[in-house]
Amino acid sequence: AALSQVSSDASETSNSARSVLDAAHSVETAAIGLRSEIETFLDQVSQTANDTLTGSWQAPTAVAS
Repeated sequence: AALSQVSSDASETSNSARSVLDAAHSVETAAIGLRSEIETFLDQVSQTANDTLTGSWQAPTAVAS
């Protein structure tokens, strides 16, 4: 009976460890995607700031309806 309980507990622990590992991989993937989005945004902000400072930026024109 004790061996059966130990085996059951070990199996539950293994399943929990797999769940935590899967969650960690999901978080890592999301963080990589978020980092890419932030880098793209900051590149756009930097380019807009450079364009503004060099005078090449122009405000968008309104579209006639």
